[in-house]
Amino acid sequence: SFPTRRSSDLTERVARVVEAAALALPESELESVNTLLGVSAPEISIYELGSNLAQLWVELREGPSRQMSVSEVIELLRADLDPLPPGVQGIEFGQMQAGPSGRAIELGVRGDDLQQLEEISRRLQDELLTFAGVRDVHDNLDAGARQVRVRLGERGRSLGFTEAGLASELRSAFEGSTFGHLRRGTDDVELVVKYPEWVRKQAGVLERLRVAVPGTQGQRVPLFVAADLVYDRGPATITRDGLQRSVTVTGDVNKSEGNAADITAVMVARLQSMASEYPGSSL
Repeated sequence: SFPTRRSSDLTERVARVVEAAALALPESELESVNTLLGVSAPEISIYELGSNLAQLWVELREGPSRQMSVSEVIELLRADLDPLPPGVQGIEFGQMQAGPSGRAIELGVRGDDLQQLEEISRRLQDELLTFAGVRDVHDNLDAGARQVRVRLGERGRSLGFTEAGLASELRSAFEGSTFGHLRRGTDDVELVVKYPEWVRKQAGVLERLRVAVPGTQGQRVPLFVAADLVYDRGPATITRDGLQRSVTVTGDVNKSEGNAADITAVMVARLQSMASEYPGSSL
């Protein structure tokens, strides 16, 4: 399974590249290849939906004609797909198993600060990749859609703006505010005032938006005078453990090169040593 940037067209193109690599396996090894777009399902009861996700199921032949083990097939595919196709954030390789499922290495961190969790995750992933045999290291902090965060600035406060008041005005501009009601036959029609749709969908509309200065007779200033606009991407999903946000870092291990239990023990010790650098986060 593999996540790409959030585009269904890109996901389909990349899926065909990965599919071609699987179909290029020797005939003595390959039985069939099935491609799923828009889903990642490591188990039948655990799945994630998204236009940026895809998964391939590779069925290998049974019997004495097969020459390669599952691990050898995975390593061959991994080599064929290195470097990753453009736009792919990562590829996870796995195999069906009868016992308990899950990745060989799984480290979880809880905390209230998402940026802090992202930094811890990056450090853990970098650390994991220093061990021999570690493969397919990822976390579950997938980037979501672009967003704009509006932060009230000191100049805005000096003009009398508050977070609640600014949020109310932005909500009225984009979601609308009720102006009154109109009787149409037996129906009571609510009159809502807001910017027309073509304005709301324009790029840069926030930079041109003018907001009313509190306590004045309709005086307006550009939004950027009262607040800072921060453009970034929000998380595709927010995972919580208890009441706190959480991030899980996972990885697989080639058993011929490393031992998952030993690596996990070392990583837990390193994570605990990092605790003083990140107050509010816990293993």
